[in-house]
Amino acid sequence: QAAKEIKDLVENATNKANEGKVISDNMIKGYEELNVHINETIHIIENVSAASKEQMTGIEQINDTITMLDRVTQENANEATQISNIASDVSYMAKELVDDAKSKKF
Repeated sequence: QAAKEIKDLVENATNKANEGKVISDNMIKGYEELNVHINETIHIIENVSAASKEQMTGIEQINDTITMLDRVTQENANEATQISNIASDVSYMAKELVDDAKSKKF
């Protein structure tokens, strides 16, 4: 009777140990898969970070270009105003010359 109880206890302990090993193996496999997913996530985050830096550089270049275009546009507007003033002066002088020429008899 005692031998049978010992045998049953040993079998039960063996079964529990085997179940524990299966659970342990599954946990290890789960942690390995989790590690793979963590590494993939890190890789994605690194790619997003690199892309964000690229975009920031592009935005800075666009901003610099817009600033330059604004400056050039203002310079062009100033020059256009000066040209308009010169054209008005030349037109006035031409009218004066024509009027002066009309008043003279040749």
